[in-house]
Amino acid sequence: MLISTKHLTNYECRDFNEPNFLSLPVTIQWPLDKHVALHLFLKFQLHVLEKLNIQIANEVSQVNDPQLLATEYLAGHLSFASLDSARVQWWDYIDDHNGITNFQDRNLLMARLAVCLLMTKVNEGDTLQDHLDWFIEFLKALGEDSKKVTALKKDYFNLADRI
Repeated sequence: MLISTKHLTNYECRDFNEPNFLSLPVTIQWPLDKHVALHLFLKFQLHVLEKLNIQIANEVSQVNDPQLLATEYLAGHLSFASLDSARVQWWDYIDDHNGITNFQDRNLLMARLAVCLLMTKVNEGDTLQDHLDWFIEFLKALGEDSKKVTALKKDYFNLADRI
């Protein structure tokens, strides 16, 4: 699934198999083209949510469907401005529910996953690893099995031989 290494740069990622996974670096090779890297990252998030049977809009129906919007964006049917507008709605939801520091409420964690799907900008390609780390942290806070997430990450990014 990786592109020729001459088009890649290394970013650090973590082994989520370990109890203290944030301290264990592993390399993900992100495409240098920020548009390609963004699409790879968005597809990974959608893939993980699908495999974990997480439907954000089914749990927090008062706001837009971030998975549908991200899918439409990847298909070229929506602009990034549409994603950005949707992201603002999710931040408003978090703000309206006094959730800025709440990392335990399920609906607020779902809202944070929505923000993960909608907030990555092409010019932030060099911070995709930070976005990936937050996405995984929110899944973990929801009680998702870190071993399953690790397996999905290994398969998606072809890391099996490096972790």
